[in-house]
Amino acid sequence: MPSNENGFSIMELLVGMVIFSIIGYTSVAFFSDLGPSFDRWNANIYALQDLRYAQTLAITEGCRVIVRINSDGHGYDVGCDYLAYDYTSPYTADTIFLTRAIPNTVTFGSDYEIIFNAKGQCVSSTGDLATRRISLTSSASGNFLTASILPTGVVVET
Repeated sequence: MPSNENGFSIMELLVGMVIFSIIGYTSVAFFSDLGPSFDRWNANIYALQDLRYAQTLAITEGCRVIVRINSDGHGYDVGCDYLAYDYTSPYTADTIFLTRAIPNTVTFGSDYEIIFNAKGQCVSSTGDLATRRISLTSSASGNFLTASILPTGVVVET
């Protein structure tokens, strides 16, 4: 009886599909673990860039810039307070220039309010030069960024 060897047998196709399925399953499990890592990385980059933006905004707009962290820590606003001598608490911006939401797995916090004066310096609510400490915390891995905003406005990771 002549044999035609032009294709694959059913058994060879099934073995190939099983191997492909195993490789696919392990790669999906690997990539699903990257989500929280990307959330932490994005929150870190955005927080540092937005603080630099807030300082630049204070200088270019000539106003007091307030970074207001949401009560749940999952976002913040950056805006100008053109009435810099308004000391009512909570401190609010007259114009919001940036609103940032960060992933629910990451929390943004600060020891005090973050305010930049028109010179780009970090100040207290009364206008005195101040150092502020910020932190980013992940629900999965704990605190992953601790930084200080020096009175000069420079952000230093600690």
